[in-house]
Amino acid sequence: MVPKAIAVDGDLFLFRIPIDRVGTMSLTHNDYFVYAARPPPRRPTLDLLPNPSHDTLGDREIALLSCSGGDGGGDGEPCYVVAALRTIPGSTTIHRLHLYRSRPGGEQGRWTSRMVSVDEPPPLMRDVVFPIPETSHRQVHHVTSKAIRLGSGGDGTVGWVDIWRGILLCDVLHESPKLRDVPLPPPAKGNSHRAFQKHHRPVLRRHRRQPRQEVHQGGPRRDATTATSYTSNGHPIEVSFRAALPPVLSDFYVYCPALQLQEPADYPSMVPKAIAVDGDLFLFRIPIDRVGTMSLTHNDYFVYMARSPPHRPRLDLLPNPSHDTLGDKEIAILSCADGGEQYVVTALRTIPGSKTIHRLHLYRSKPNGEQGRWTSQMVSVEGPLMRDLVCPIPETVHRQVHHVTSKVIRLGTGANGMVGWVDIWRGILLCDVLQESPKLHDMPLPLPAKSNSHRAFLNTTDQYCGDVAVSRDKSFIKYVEMEIVTPKIVSATPPGDCDPDPFLEWLRRRECKDLKRTLVHGRWKATTWRMPIPVTSWDDWCRDCAVESAELSTDNPKAYELLCAVSKESLKEDDDDKAMEAATTTTTRLPLGRLGMAYPAMSIDDDVIYVLTKPVMGNGKAAFLTAVDVRRKKVLAVAKLDSAVFMRYYLAVGISKHFFSAPGTSHLLLPVAIYVF
Repeated sequence: MVPKAIAVDGDLFLFRIPIDRVGTMSLTHNDYFVYAARPPPRRPTLDLLPNPSHDTLGDREIALLSCSGGDGGGDGEPCYVVAALRTIPGSTTIHRLHLYRSRPGGEQGRWTSRMVSVDEPPPLMRDVVFPIPETSHRQVHHVTSKAIRLGSGGDGTVGWVDIWRGILLCDVLHESPKLRDVPLPPPAKGNSHRAFQKHHRPVLRRHRRQPRQEVHQGGPRRDATTATSYTSNGHPIEVSFRAALPPVLSDFYVYCPALQLQEPADYPSMVPKAIAVDGDLFLFRIPIDRVGTMSLTHNDYFVYMARSPPHRPRLDLLPNPSHDTLGDKEIAILSCADGGEQYVVTALRTIPGSKTIHRLHLYRSKPNGEQGRWTSQMVSVEGPLMRDLVCPIPETVHRQVHHVTSKVIRLGTGANGMVGWVDIWRGILLCDVLQESPKLHDMPLPLPAKSNSHRAFLNTTDQYCGDVAVSRDKSFIKYVEMEIVTPKIVSATPPGDCDPDPFLEWLRRRECKDLKRTLVHGRWKATTWRMPIPVTSWDDWCRDCAVESAELSTDNPKAYELLCAVSKESLKEDDDDKAMEAATTTTTRLPLGRLGMAYPAMSIDDDVIYVLTKPVMGNGKAAFLTAVDVRRKKVLAVAKLDSAVFMRYYLAVGISKHFFSAPGTSHLLLPVAIYVF
């Protein structure tokens, strides 16, 4: 949610800032500002720019040009141009140039765009001076690393730099702008064989243990679950599935030797990303080049279809939706009523400034594996906005946004295309996407608990203390809310009077080596609700069961031992010898008060929730997944996760029924987590 610096030129500075939570995922929900510095007695100015329509500009593609060589026109008003150059996938010579020109008097200008081409016959200079090796994965002509300005005043020459290949120069203020290709000097011998190819050729790994996330990259794992296909740029890709009993996470393995592989801890955006599941179908995306780390339009979307032997699983490549970028949490996949061979992918996009109108995107598959096509239409909420009547947004909260999708659920089966877009704080937008004239219906969630309504409501990240799921038989919606008081480390006040200077007070505390620290235990309460399907009235929400962390017990010795071991990690931050001694003493009471527990995920089949668990002050330490039976008030199991990061969301899948016939796995529904490294 922090602002992002984009470009500077002279006295001008361009930056963007998210306007709501969606802005952390979509640039269309960011405001762009130009700050103009001016000497006294004139005041600096701050101009809000309109967002470019039908396109998302990468931060590194944007340049800012002062048209007057300094501080503006004759009366001191800043005059500037914002320019961005976008590559056209599949083309080496044609690009799209976006321009915004400021207007006098502080009026907003407008964005224009046009196609521009390289003003020289092929081959291009960079391909003559230093062509891309055939062994390189990155067969991409240009990826902008930064934009530079070469001229001043009326000279609008800008250079878009690919740090490995060259610079595309363009006088953006010219009536008929043209591009000119200027290669950079050939890389040093050491880099040409090592660093240059590292950014262009895949880093082929030997098979080894991978971080256990829902989609892995690594060596091939060919078995009965393996499906094969090709990416949009012609590279082979394989996908395999490995099942595990909850709370251990199941895995999808993606093997694409032509994909540029990076360590997830260093470059998390290059790994595949799980999107949605329904029955035998699993939708994921994978970047096809370096641009894919910044733009979803440079990602391939695949549908994995599990099928029982003797049929092989299938892997379908979807076309990208045109002129729009769909957020991962906005997309759902629906298996149709023909045994799963046909499916629909759908997404709902909010319209900035509107509460009742949204844009619905649909993709329908075709028989025999042929690619279908995307369609879109505007849909509106039918009836009153119930969420504003039941639980209006307080004026004191930061997020004054009607709907931000946290996850998507499917309520119907077969020809019933009822889908719900869940805002975990506000409610569910329901829509039968398979109808000829679909309409939206608003269904608020139960009122937040009193402790959450004053503290967490609309101020914490989505799914931090709540989750929504649909039962496997599609008979009811399940909702869980956690009221969380987190444990924390507190320090005793050092002797002496407090210093009035906050910095000196902080320095004195820091220099006090014998400062005593104590762990203040936390607590939480989980409450579950049910809503029968079909959904009719908000009054049908029924409180199901509840449990407090202090009430939990366990019959599983391994789970108890693991939770005690995790709690000792928290007590390393505690100087209380008695607390350390108590932690090592055998007791039947679970040490949950010494653990950070949040992000509940509901099981589809029963009253179990899966809660992410970490030691207090446990940055960089392992995370755990704890299975809690809310009705029976028991901890069922604890599993250690390879990821050390707390942020996540889950996908529950039933694919394993096609591959395993052992008891307990024939119709297993598996939690699948995504971790942000």
